[in-house]
Amino acid sequence: MVKALNKNSWTILVVGGGLLCARLATAVDSLGTGTPTDAAADPASPTGAFDTAAASGDPSEDRGAPSRQQVTVAGAGAFTIPRYPGSSAVEVKAYPVVNVEFWNRVFIHSGEGAGVYLWRAPAWRVGISVDADSLHRYEKDARRLRGLGNVDETERVNFLVGHETACTEVRLKLSTDIGGQGHGNVADLEMASSRAPLPGLQLRAAVGWTWTNERYMRTFFGVNGRQSELSGLPQFNPDSGVSSVRGVLSAQYSLSGHWLIGGLASVGRLLGDAGDSPITQKRTDLGGGVFLAYTWKSRVSP
Repeated sequence: MVKALNKNSWTILVVGGGLLCARLATAVDSLGTGTPTDAAADPASPTGAFDTAAASGDPSEDRGAPSRQQVTVAGAGAFTIPRYPGSSAVEVKAYPVVNVEFWNRVFIHSGEGAGVYLWRAPAWRVGISVDADSLHRYEKDARRLRGLGNVDETERVNFLVGHETACTEVRLKLSTDIGGQGHGNVADLEMASSRAPLPGLQLRAAVGWTWTNERYMRTFFGVNGRQSELSGLPQFNPDSGVSSVRGVLSAQYSLSGHWLIGGLASVGRLLGDAGDSPITQKRTDLGGGVFLAYTWKSRVSP
């Protein structure tokens, strides 16, 4: 019965999410009035994917459409994140900055992992991927976590839908834990707008919402009877729902024909049961980071 409900829930999320993404893409597209420029790769978040059409520097190229010119991005960045979901402490973490595509079909994107496109059209892309989920929580991270047990990192399978124009973007990411670490199912929706006020400089503003299922919520924010006895925290049984919202402002600048430098600032807010959990110390977190990357272009067969 539970498995059937989970399958039905994901069917509704995939179909409904795709329709919602299409509707939002139309609405966001109407806001974009800028023109494409010789911009560089643009991370949507500390592990966000890059905009290869913008990086190509070809103003006539439709973002999201198959291209004869392939842009590869490789680099690294450092970003601040909460030590665990709801933590008041932060840590600095290094991330790879990668955007590689092969034959307009296979890709490796920061924040999306390695995967294949199932369908591509001008301004649209649909794909599946596998990536590592570094989210974790260990008892040694804070005194209040003693008795709750450890939550390890895992691997996830993602279903991706994206709509991109010259200066607007909508992304939907549905993912599930395949590593068996209790990370559950997650649906993430992000809407963004980009502008290039100066040659080589690109600015981006994004807002995002994250829905998490009951399995995820109980792993990171729940306290069962046994955990309550060992930790001293009250029992707490969270439900599924929209668990967080975020805003991200980022900037990137082309130092030369190949080198890019960028930075971002973000604010996130835990909502509902995620914010009410006795494990949560801080509902709102502020973050930031910088990255340096190298890009090069190559021709691909039509």
